Amino acid sequence: MEPGEAVIVEPAWSNISSSLHFLNGTVASLSGPPGPTYTLLDGTAAYGEVLFGSTTNCYDGNGSSCYAMQVGGPRPATHWDAEFQEDLSGGSNVWKLHVGESFTDVPRTQPFYKKIETLLHNGITSGCTETAFCPDAVVNRDQMAIFVAKALAGAGDLVPRSGVVGASAYDCSVGGTSLFSDVAPSDSFCRHVHYLASQNVAQGCAPGKYCPGQTVTRDAMASLLAKAIVTPGGGNAVPTSYGPDPVTGLSYSCAAGSPSIHFTDVPASNPFCKHVHYLWAKGIVAGCSATQYCPTLTVARGAMAKFLANAFALSLYGP
Repeated sequence: MEPGEAVIVEPAWSNISSSLHFLNGTVASLSGPPGPTYTLLDGTAAYGEVLFGSTTNCYDGNGSSCYAMQVGGPRPATHWDAEFQEDLSGGSNVWKLHVGESFTDVPRTQPFYKKIETLLHNGITSGCTETAFCPDAVVNRDQMAIFVAKALAGAGDLVPRSGVVGASAYDCSVGGTSLFSDVAPSDSFCRHVHYLASQNVAQGCAPGKYCPGQTVTRDAMASLLAKAIVTPGGGNAVPTSYGPDPVTGLSYSCAAGSPSIHFTDVPASNPFCKHVHYLWAKGIVAGCSATQYCPTLTVARGAMAKFLANAFALSLYGP
């Protein structure tokens, strides 16, 4: 929801019992961090009949008899969630509502607005400053490591400070041990870089080096994300040929003897062919045109938000 916007809120419930249920819900109040105003415009909802094994929301189930809410006033923090408790005859649940317009340089009209808000809500990024996201800034390898490691681990706090890469131990704390000569144990991205290495997602740019300041190109990004979603199998787990995908129906083959590719600028001979096409077949990335991928273009933070949200199925709301 957006600051100042009155919204209809449509929770959904699944019936996993063995009988029919008639659901009605009530909400007593809408709340959140102090400072703004939280207004409950309609605190009742009707779901109607919820059959065994089915899922129903209040909008579809009973002619749009749902809750209505509004927030406004000064923003209390970059990441702002309102929340309310819904009480039903069979139980209750606390729902969170993400409040948008989090960054001054990412208006609602920005092409990656929703994806950027999704990354913030899921704790993948807090922006380049307290109030800005810098969507047009180019992503470097250190930033990329932080993004992907947080998404892969599930949260920033879950990225370990120490562990093992192969048979070598690392410790990303002051006085610890880094396995990369250009990544100090005290660097803020040290644990993220080593975690990706331990999961066979990212290795160095050269023996013993990570090159944290190097910009990320679209082919390198595809390699990282493809390996991340098949972790810990590494590059060998990214299929040379794949499809049809059960969701998109797309297929490809990067096999030298029988190529079947979509992007003309990423042929079977390209070392990133299977990584790029695997993400394409999974519906995670698209090209820079209908038939081209533009593998050597650099990746901006706004586009990176889209790639990450798609790759890890991140959402603002879900079941």
